[in-house]
Amino acid sequence: MLAPFGAAFLQRDPQAFGILRRDFRNEADRIATVQQAAQRRISPELASALRVQNQRLRPSPSRQQHLDQLCEPGPSGTAVVVTGQQVGLFLGPLYTVYKAATAIATAKQLSHESGIPCVPLFWLQTEDHDFAEIDHCFVPVEGKPPLRLQLAPSDPSLARTSVAHRTLGPSVIDLLDRLDAELASLPYAASLLASLRRTHRPETTPSDAFSSFLGELFEKEGLLVLDPRHPQSPQVARLALPLYRFALVEEKTISTALVTRAEQLQQRGFSCQIPVRPDVSLLFHHLHDVTGPRYRLERPAWSVPDSRHDKLRLSESELLSLMDREPWRFSSSALLRPLIQDTLLPTAAYVGGPAELSYFAQLGPLYSLRELPEPLVIPRARFRCLQDNTLSWLRKLNLKASDVEVPRAELLRSHLLTQTDQPQPDALRASILSDFAARLDELEAIDPALRDPVRRARDTINRSISHAIERYAHALTERNVTATQRIDRLQAFLFPNGAPQERVLSLPYFAAKWGPAGFVQALFSSLATDPPCADRQAVRELWL
Repeated sequence: MLAPFGAAFLQRDPQAFGILRRDFRNEADRIATVQQAAQRRISPELASALRVQNQRLRPSPSRQQHLDQLCEPGPSGTAVVVTGQQVGLFLGPLYTVYKAATAIATAKQLSHESGIPCVPLFWLQTEDHDFAEIDHCFVPVEGKPPLRLQLAPSDPSLARTSVAHRTLGPSVIDLLDRLDAELASLPYAASLLASLRRTHRPETTPSDAFSSFLGELFEKEGLLVLDPRHPQSPQVARLALPLYRFALVEEKTISTALVTRAEQLQQRGFSCQIPVRPDVSLLFHHLHDVTGPRYRLERPAWSVPDSRHDKLRLSESELLSLMDREPWRFSSSALLRPLIQDTLLPTAAYVGGPAELSYFAQLGPLYSLRELPEPLVIPRARFRCLQDNTLSWLRKLNLKASDVEVPRAELLRSHLLTQTDQPQPDALRASILSDFAARLDELEAIDPALRDPVRRARDTINRSISHAIERYAHALTERNVTATQRIDRLQAFLFPNGAPQERVLSLPYFAAKWGPAGFVQALFSSLATDPPCADRQAVRELWL
């Protein structure tokens, strides 16, 4: 089976750096990349968009300094460390915060090493239209599965509208009230909820709510934000126009390059994160107007679904003319977005998760086609939050936190079955089947005509005994009620819904318990002891 490139990259597979041109582990590569990026300047139009969007956030001297450094760079120039994510409710899963913190720490490290200003920037992925991916979050609840908070369903006609043009809606008030009730006993709940109520209003877009809350969280660090579809910054779409034209006009060249790269990755044992489909562009078209439904442009004869027609067909010349008039009627796919951000910005490094690392493994040929320097690609830091009761349960069960991050049945079986004097299931199964097998062998030896009946009997017995042993193993594990409850509570906090904590749980609980500033400070304290560009990516543990 082919392995994902991102997983191999995190494990420091040497092949990974034969695919990516820049090795973030090498200081000389890091400095050279920063120097090259800093030679480029952002356009006055982008500078204006950045100022408009970031000056809407709560005032921050650090953010203003970063804006000035990027928009009016000195003789040595300014480079950018970019990260990004969908604009999830209350910042979505914890790894969103970890990406931002890693980008900030990386920018500081690169600035120190190169002597060139490097600023951190969060690219808001607001072009996406999958509202179901961002309309909810999960909050830990003592002794129970995580609480799911979800915005009320919206008008189905908006299903393919970019999230940039949606609003949170009235149900966000009910979610804030539920969050307030759930977190009320925690020391920083009042100040956290005040911030969330200020930034999350019914009429607010998910993008504005996300950027405002994120901006407050990293106010001291001066994290910049950029929303490519913000209504006050239509010039960003105009600046992306050359990439839109490239994606359309050079579709066949792009597809060929991506298919060739996919084959190269497969030959090295890697799978592609995003399958490449010939005759499908990297470009989306928004029907009717900027808020219209979003569809990927496909051949033949560049077509998209349309409720007014079976298929709306547009010629290349029609699409190019429309791009010139209304560039905001187009948006990028996951494989086009990195090229846009690195064309508009002097990007030295991109901080991403495993999936995004895989994107960049696929994209090398497109950077070459555009004669665009590839950035350093740096894995985001990974964290695991622990608290006193978590540590107590781990000690009583003689487990490490990482031991809990497996399926429940596997954990119960591997841990609890060793704590009993009863026969172990696998040994008991082998013993029973051995006795049956011996008797059946004797029966089969009497007459060859018995071979098929014996075979059927053997299959039936194997299935029946295996089923009985599974029930026996389940009974053994469930008998230890106290240990089972502790494991369930541990998994609800460390491996909720069968996934690592950072991929499910959201910030509010942790910020209410530790304080937003305290939580952020803990992240940076951990990153300071193990810089993000170091050749180590173990999960860092934080104690609440």
